[in-house]
Amino acid sequence: MARNDPEIIRPAAQPAPPDAPAPGQELEIDDKSVISQYANFFSATGTLEEVILDFGNRNKENMNKIKIDSRVVVSIWNAKRILAALAQTINMFEERFGKIELDPRKRIKNP
Repeated sequence: MARNDPEIIRPAAQPAPPDAPAPGQELEIDDKSVISQYANFFSATGTLEEVILDFGNRNKENMNKIKIDSRVVVSIWNAKRILAALAQTINMFEERFGKIELDPRKRIKNP
């Protein structure tokens, strides 16, 4: 089972989990050894208690082939916190820059 660490990013409307640091308490985050990766493919699956997040990239020569580069397993509770944090981030982006269109055919503007 995945470890249920205190969340790092939390939307203001999201209640803190019982094991979260007290309000105003600073978290010490060590990201010196983190590896950043770009992904143009994402998949989520899960069990009753965990969500499995796969990130990868499509093969340029064969778009039907996908190489999974990273897999993150989180508790279902942390998955819901991630969902809330992502929703808040997307909402802030769209308020500032406009709606994000997911259909690529609608993103292309004909001259």
